[in-house]
Amino acid sequence: IDECDRQPCGNGTCKNTVGSYNCLCFPGFELTHNNDCMDIDECSALQGQVCRNGQCINGMGSFQCLCHEGYENTPDGKNCVDINECVSLPGTCSPGTCQNLDGSFRCICPPGYEVQNDQCIDINECEVEPNICQFGACTNTPGSFHCTCQPGFVLSENKRRCYDTRESFCFTSFEAGKCSVPKALNTTKAKCCCSKMPGEGWGLPCELCPRESEAAFDTLCPFGHGALPGLGDTREDMNECLDNPGICQNGICINTDGSFRCECPFGFNLDYTGVNCI
Repeated sequence: IDECDRQPCGNGTCKNTVGSYNCLCFPGFELTHNNDCMDIDECSALQGQVCRNGQCINGMGSFQCLCHEGYENTPDGKNCVDINECVSLPGTCSPGTCQNLDGSFRCICPPGYEVQNDQCIDINECEVEPNICQFGACTNTPGSFHCTCQPGFVLSENKRRCYDTRESFCFTSFEAGKCSVPKALNTTKAKCCCSKMPGEGWGLPCELCPRESEAAFDTLCPFGHGALPGLGDTREDMNECLDNPGICQNGICINTDGSFRCECPFGFNLDYTGVNCI
């Protein structure tokens, strides 16, 4: 009798023998004690050896790997390997540097750029930085910005602020809507208004000096009375003795950091103003 006529092996090839038969199982199947071919569950039998970095799905006579995000099938389909996004997606992170990671990647952006949605996006400094290009106009550029100063203003050393270098009258009196009694020397508005002996107004037409309680004062005099912001954005002491000739009547003016004092000769004393020796 040829037992192979009834196709007993199913997923294999039947070979007739004297009084019996043998099954030669197809790949992915194994012989059972009943002498037939049964599917091998590779996901269980080869656990940890197949579909690393993915999910193993068993099928009849085979299996397939569903890879996690950032991974792709090996050529034989038995495992998942990392996708090098820096190679497969040329230009990713431009103008920054792409760094491949296991299952992912990251962008390292140059100054003036920030990471958004796995890309290096230009930072618009003109919008995000308060007081940038103060007293000037800000223009955003790729990775940076540019300040354009008005006539009479110069750009600071760090190129982030415009300084008013215009010199005009520093008025010591403001009455009936008019500025009058200018100081002996013409100065910048900051020197006039930020001094320890500030003027009431500056320039023609006269611009009133802001009061300490006003936001405009913090902008013009960030270090308060007695000091000025220098071109290098550093604090510069004002020399009230030089800026106000004759300030210590009958005495000697001595400049100090952020202020000044008057010293009177023997036999004289300072009056209530602090600047007259009587």
